[in-house]
Parts: sequence; C-alpha cells; structure tokens
Amino acid sequence: MAPPEPDQTKGMSERMSDATGPMTGSDGPGPDDRALAAEYVLGLLAPSEADAFETRLTHEPALRDELALWQGYLTAMTAQVPETVPPARVKRRVETALFGAPQAGATAAGARGGWFARLTGRRALGAMSLAAAAGIAALVVMTPQTRGPQAPLDPGYAAELVSENSGYLFSAAWSPDQQAVAVTRLEGAPRPDRAEELWLIAQDAAPVSLGLLDPSGQSVITVPAPLAEQMAGAVLAVSDEPPGGAPGAAPTGEVLAAGPVQEI
Repeated sequence: MAPPEPDQTKGMSERMSDATGPMTGSDGPGPDDRALAAEYVLGLLAPSEADAFETRLTHEPALRDELALWQGYLTAMTAQVPETVPPARVKRRVETALFGAPQAGATAAGARGGWFARLTGRRALGAMSLAAAAGIAALVVMTPQTRGPQAPLDPGYAAELVSENSGYLFSAAWSPDQQAVAVTRLEGAPRPDRAEELWLIAQDAAPVSLGLLDPSGQSVITVPAPLAEQMAGAVLAVSDEPPGGAPGAAPTGEVLAAGPVQEI
C-alpha cells in the first residue's frame, strides 16, 4: 500500500490516556507542555507564565487539546475523592519525630502551631490538591531526570507536603505495586551546596531516610520492601541537609515540608 500523501497526514495526532494522565503521540505536545497544561489547570503557574500559556493557546490547537484532556482528567479524579480529615495522632507523630518530645510552654507550642494547623487543622488533601499530588508527581516518569522505575507510575496513594514558612511545597505519589514514590517540588528552589532528603515517619517510629531528591525537583525513588509495607498512613517529610545527605540516621537540617500519605 502506498504511503499517504503529506497533506493527508498534516495536523493529525494520536492521543491516548492512561492511569497516569493524558499522554500524546509524537505529533502532539512533549512532556514539558503536558506538565505545563496540568499546572495551568491546577493554578500552579505564576501570572506571567499563565499569560504566556494563554497566548500560546490562541494559535496552538494541539496545546488546546492537551489542556482539555487535563481538565477532563482532573475533574473526573476530584469527583471520586471524598473529603478526609487526618486523625489527631498524625500531629503527635510528626511533632515527636521531627521536633522531639513535646515541650511545655506557649512559646514552643506557638512556634509550631501554624505549621501543624496547615497539616492537620484543615483537610490535608482536598480533592484538587490530591489530584495534583497524584497527577503532577506521576508526570516525573516522563522526564529524563528521573531515577528508578521508568514505567508509568500507577499511584494508589498521594501526599501533599506543606511547610509553615520555608516557602516549599512538594507533591508525592506512592505506588504499592511498583514500590516507588514519585516526588515533585512545586514551590521553592534547591539551596546552594545543600541537599533535599526524603524521610518516612511510620506510626511512632523514628524517621527513616528514603534517599536524596533530585535537584531538578523531580524524583522517583524505589522503596525497600520493609519500608514499603509501612508507607500507607505514614508521614513523608523533606529536610534540608548537607551534600550527600544527613550524616547520621536522623534529619539534621530544617524540615522543609511534610504531609500524611493518604489513599486515593
């Protein structure tokens, strides 16, 4: 059979969607534009970035199609997510693991109150933020900087790691089947000559390092089986550490962000 004439294939693209979100064929937007469309839908772009994206929409039909796919995908996800309030024990676990034994006095309590109010005093993962954690973090498997599993991540759990005043925000997606966690830095930037380290805090146990995050802000980390069994319902935290990570078995630097792992 003779190949089709060029004018018969011009402007055609093949699209498909799987559990990790919209994907496009070779004629459609690349991984960067897929991530950009998702961030636009979630309201994560800076005003100047959103304006530039909207300008492109006026003359890029493929980008408009990608935007429509993400709008439909995330709307479907949020419709299935019930509101969840983390139990009070999450606050006690995080406080003990990250800051040591509770301290007496209003000063110590007040210093941590705002951070924990964000983590446990509100719905820690609302419908849209849960979709962001699962959808955006899963995108990292499409980029060249990632380490670990390269197959599309199929997350069953997600976490939003927030901070009180460090200016950092991370999303995480955990796949029990693949025993991998994908982490994306949504706000903040790597500090010069420092490293970001991911920690697992399970039940009343001490923090256990899961490894260093990639400076690019996108990481996929394979979790050993004994720790994978403790992931559901645990807390993930990111700390600021010296190059190479914490020298001991516990965080030594500032806790940049933390949040509970919840089923989606």
